[in-house]
Amino acid sequence: MEMELFNISNVKDAIRARQRGRELARELGFGIIDQTRVAYAISELSNCFVEMHQKSQMLIGRVRNETGEEGLEWSLIGSCSFSRELEEEWKSLWSEEWDIAITRRVGTFITFRKWLPPSYYMNSDPIQLQLFANGEEQG
Repeated sequence: MEMELFNISNVKDAIRARQRGRELARELGFGIIDQTRVAYAISELSNCFVEMHQKSQMLIGRVRNETGEEGLEWSLIGSCSFSRELEEEWKSLWSEEWDIAITRRVGTFITFRKWLPPSYYMNSDPIQLQLFANGEEQG
């Protein structure tokens, strides 16, 4: 798993991270709707820090879990905290999995993961179907 680091201190930084997130989502095989969701989530999350004049860092990269699922992970590290309502909204709208940790030394560390549907990453042989008209079933 290789992660790319983005320093987020202004809107241009947030745009660069969003663009890279979209590119990675496309490279992984996400559809256009999920690419847009990933880009939007990265943009909104990093803009929260920019609007509060907080410098932050974002890590973005491909991930694979123990069952072989492939996906995209993005983490934001900064010094602000989020309300529970915002956390729940982000969890339900933008990713299948997320973690949040808040410490005095590091600050807020939020990680989101979006997984590809199994059919996108599993290698399988095509299924050979035999179709028969009604009454022509082989016996």
